[in-house]
Amino acid sequence: MYLNYKKGVPIKWLKLCKQQNVIPQIAWEPDSLNEVQDNSHLRNFAKALGALNWPVFVRFASEMNGYWTPYHSNPKLYREKFCLIHKVLHQYSSKVATIWCVDGSSEKNRDEYYPGDDGCDWVGVNLYSTPFLDNNRNRTAFLDSPLQQLNPVYSKYSARKPIAICEYGASHMGAVDHVLRTDFAIEKMSQLYSALPILYPRVKMIDWYDSDNLKNAPPGRRLNNYNLTATPTILNAYRKLIHSSYFIGNPESAQSSEIQLPLPVTSGQQLPEYAKFVIWVKSYTAEPTVVLQIGNRIVYAGRQMGAHHVSVDLTRFPMGRTTISVFVYDTNNRFVTKYSQPVSLSSQYANSEMG
Repeated sequence: MYLNYKKGVPIKWLKLCKQQNVIPQIAWEPDSLNEVQDNSHLRNFAKALGALNWPVFVRFASEMNGYWTPYHSNPKLYREKFCLIHKVLHQYSSKVATIWCVDGSSEKNRDEYYPGDDGCDWVGVNLYSTPFLDNNRNRTAFLDSPLQQLNPVYSKYSARKPIAICEYGASHMGAVDHVLRTDFAIEKMSQLYSALPILYPRVKMIDWYDSDNLKNAPPGRRLNNYNLTATPTILNAYRKLIHSSYFIGNPESAQSSEIQLPLPVTSGQQLPEYAKFVIWVKSYTAEPTVVLQIGNRIVYAGRQMGAHHVSVDLTRFPMGRTTISVFVYDTNNRFVTKYSQPVSLSSQYANSEMG
């Protein structure tokens, strides 16, 4: 819910979320940082969240690094107000989590707004995949990856905080030309979702901005259609992407253990008798061909971007030194790149997963 700071607590909606076993997220947005004070309004809001006794994400004043927000341009004051919100909310509720959330399209001075490790619970980023930037026909973004916006935030903050993608949408129609681009939307969301388990295990939440902004956005912002649930082809692709048990819908089903990344294959490494290889390919075409070869034998070939999981019984290969190689070809079967490492096959090690 997008909620103006001066509004009261949306208690009916919060209780409905609780009844449906859903964790709500409130994007709490002031018209001015000066209206954020330690007063009865803030404390009554915090008390209501505490009385709810249910997890609630509060994403206060997000996209502050965007010039379009009314709380832009004063990082010092912003930090003070965010820390105040964080402190007061936690005085009344142990189940509230604050999210400091930036706009992913601009890196300019956004770190200056960070309230500090003690001033927020999560770090978030809003990012979108659109065929044209700023509705400008001359600024095409067909080759842009959503990971370009995620990676700088993840690299800087993931060791300290869980990461949330608070808004994501892949446009399948832009206001520039109103051309239907279903494949574009599927390609971009596939790049993002397939990368999360392999490359970004500290991303713990992702929310889709499910809206046709060509109709529903305020005038001047009707630029793209990000609708997911009313577009069957895109919805089916989404369901396949999140089908893995890695993605959860029920907060009670979350596992407490951290996801273990595959170990990189290194030169001269001894491989076990049985191994699971994880290959991850960044691609600008929807179906690159990926080939895994051990020695002179091809053991796998697949056509998809993102992650490939291959289990291999290495007892069928001669023990000793060999080479493991990955070859990538484009949609027209033209060679793109190759990765190779010399390794040793050995029976002395337990099963393992490597990428």
